[in-house]
Amino acid sequence: MKILFFLRLDVGRIAGGDAVEAEVLASALGARGHQARVVTSLRAPEGSWDVVHLFNIDRAAELGAFLDANQGFPGATVVLSPLHAWRSDDAGVPPSRLQGRVARASRSARSVANLARASAGPMRQWRPGAAVAQLAARADGLVFHTAAEESAFRRAYPEFRQPSPARARVIAPPLAAVAADPAVAAAVQALRPYLACVGRVEPLKNQRWLLRTGMEPDLNLVFAGAVNPKRPLYAARFRRDVRRSGRAHDLGALDRAGVAAVLENAVAHVLPSKAENFGLATLEALGLGCEALIPAGHPAVTVLGESVHVFALRDPGSAVSQVRAIRSGQKRSDRFAREEYAPSNIVSRLISFYDEVRGT
Repeated sequence: MKILFFLRLDVGRIAGGDAVEAEVLASALGARGHQARVVTSLRAPEGSWDVVHLFNIDRAAELGAFLDANQGFPGATVVLSPLHAWRSDDAGVPPSRLQGRVARASRSARSVANLARASAGPMRQWRPGAAVAQLAARADGLVFHTAAEESAFRRAYPEFRQPSPARARVIAPPLAAVAADPAVAAAVQALRPYLACVGRVEPLKNQRWLLRTGMEPDLNLVFAGAVNPKRPLYAARFRRDVRRSGRAHDLGALDRAGVAAVLENAVAHVLPSKAENFGLATLEALGLGCEALIPAGHPAVTVLGESVHVFALRDPGSAVSQVRAIRSGQKRSDRFAREEYAPSNIVSRLISFYDEVRGT
């Protein structure tokens, strides 16, 4: 099979878990004898493709522009991983008609703004709702990380509930082993004990929340992640808070080996994010035997519940108490079924789904 993965156009400047997931999947597919490529530009490599796998419904305008730039990939099966993010203010209550319209308009504006940063040329995806409608009509299959994500996505995007909905499958993200960077390990070992917080520095990742929780004074806080260049004000405030803290340390952007070193030496990894699809760092932490804390209501709780500690974003004290419990010996990471997330297993499920959608 020939598979093409398309990610957002700014992935080189604002890398995220989707980039890691696509690269791991492409590598694992290649090991199985398939031809898989990851592209981050509107023009696809020459040749025909059996499957075109798109990521991130929040970048719908870019995905639509990619399809247009390649004549819609005639003859190819199109699969979409929406990566629909849970938000902390989403209690699962269906929105009113007005709230639904406002949410759709906001999503469309955000999607167009992302495209506008990469392309000044006029195109039909700039029309409100056009890109999502195009994807809903073209997608042959949908891949979600959890059933909770699928449920939230179906509510948020009724365009995908047409008379002939695309086939859908829940497939977890892959977890590939990476050896820790010894230089980073040596640096962070001098900071122990500490809590780790890995993620892009931006409001939705919510790092400043962790700095204000009132964690025990003998615990350092270690942050790792690139700054989102579109959120400079938040980054400036975050750096100010780190300086004032006296026990917080910002390591900036690290590669996966550096992240592994940070997680291997941490008391726990805390994900204070207000909007998240799954949270690759949580999987990486659990895979390394590091305790992990994630917010209540997060879709990953539905599949990682027995192996993670849960706290309430509206109650910082709940995170403090969970960390105290971890330090007193209440461990949960040993319940994590790492083999379920092995790239070979995930790719087997993905190939099976590709075959099903293609009718082979």
